[in-house]
Amino acid sequence: MILQPVTFETRSAAIRPGSVPTLDAVASVLQSHAEILELEIQGHSDERGDDVSNLDLSDQRALAVQAYLVARGVDVARIPVQGYGESQPVDLGHNPRAWARNRRVDFLILRTAASP
Repeated sequence: MILQPVTFETRSAAIRPGSVPTLDAVASVLQSHAEILELEIQGHSDERGDDVSNLDLSDQRALAVQAYLVARGVDVARIPVQGYGESQPVDLGHNPRAWARNRRVDFLILRTAASP
């Protein structure tokens, strides 16, 4: 379970410095748990901007996290990416706090050694 979110600068795929410890922990878990075969990196954006731009931005955020993890030794084949744009907000508000919470990356274990 990831307790601290991975967050980004507004309208950017730049990972905020406060997210580095979280990403280092994810890399460490993946390196020490070979039974996690696939961990999807899910990029998200806030509601501002048009749908096409937000989808592209969410893809870029997921790719930025993927590049960070690969640079720390994680096999790229284990960490596919998917952008979801603004379609899956965690905060339905229409204010700076909600926008900041929705600019994020989530992780979903897709496949483990124990799964079919």
